[in-house]
Amino acid sequence: ARPGCYAYHLAAWRLRQHLAHDAGDLWTRAANYHSRTPGLNADYRAQIMVRGARWASWLYARWPSLPMAATSVAVRSPTRTTMRPSSVSSALRASTEVPVVFTRAGAG
Repeated sequence: ARPGCYAYHLAAWRLRQHLAHDAGDLWTRAANYHSRTPGLNADYRAQIMVRGARWASWLYARWPSLPMAATSVAVRSPTRTTMRPSSVSSALRASTEVPVVFTRAGAG
């Protein structure tokens, strides 16, 4: 973004706040930027998980000099169900797997 582009700086600041201060796994916190409503959050979360995996593959394909090894790849889409509000938070806690984790090859 160009210097002084308020909208981009505001969006980056808001996303950074969600990542730093919200509860849940990384993908849920990032999806909170879009919506905290469980169903909308789950839909957006599924979209950004796929995009994140694609971005990681794109980066790795273009900069293989930084050896990265996939340690876990499990992109799964949330299923739509009707849930009572009390069961929503426990269902979200149960689906907090981080779908794609990359570590430097040879690092622990």
